[in-house]
Amino acid sequence: MAEPASETLFDALVRVGDHFIDCFTIVERESPRRCLYVNDAFTRSTGYTPDEVVGKNLGFLQGPDDQQIVDAMRDSLNRNLAF
Repeated sequence: MAEPASETLFDALVRVGDHFIDCFTIVERESPRRCLYVNDAFTRSTGYTPDEVVGKNLGFLQGPDDQQIVDAMRDSLNRNLAF
């Protein structure tokens, strides 16, 4: 059955993300890049509930040795790419 035409991209991504077995998040592209959505796999993997992370910048998840990964993700976001 086709989804209604009124479904937004965000709604479609959430619907799909709910079925991912791996962590899936939706984050604002613009600073402060707040988290808009996390799936159940994210909650199981990190121990953080959606209420604890939605609306916040996920930078608190990075460790001291993650700078190269953080830089790559920031560069990708700045170039309008996705991970």
